[in-house]
Amino acid sequence: MREDGDRPDRAGAVLWGLALVVLGVVFLLEQQHILRWSVWMVWWPGVVVAIGLHQVFTARTARRFGEGVQNILMGAWFFIATTAWMGITWFRSWPLAFVAIGMGMVARAIAAGWLPSGEKEGTVRDAAQ
Repeated sequence: MREDGDRPDRAGAVLWGLALVVLGVVFLLEQQHILRWSVWMVWWPGVVVAIGLHQVFTARTARRFGEGVQNILMGAWFFIATTAWMGITWFRSWPLAFVAIGMGMVARAIAAGWLPSGEKEGTVRDAAQ
């Protein structure tokens, strides 16, 4: 009998399966000249945001919640830099990566108030404490 923590992440498997299907359809539509590649070049950060949203809404640990927040913000940064929104380019916007990572850490710490941490027991970190 396996413990709940050993159960495979079915939601993650479904998400990755659907992501591959969507990617395949996008490539097929591009090959058939139905979808222009330039559309994908602008909207690809939406994939990162979608992954982050999935992580936030299915989070069972504070770690996963924090990673989801970080991915949402990284996707937003990718979109801003890709479209040069308000003149913000990749070169001028790299500090937003630190903001996204920091906000992910803050979200993880806050979520630890109602979700388990997500750290495995018996790690080096636990042994040191």
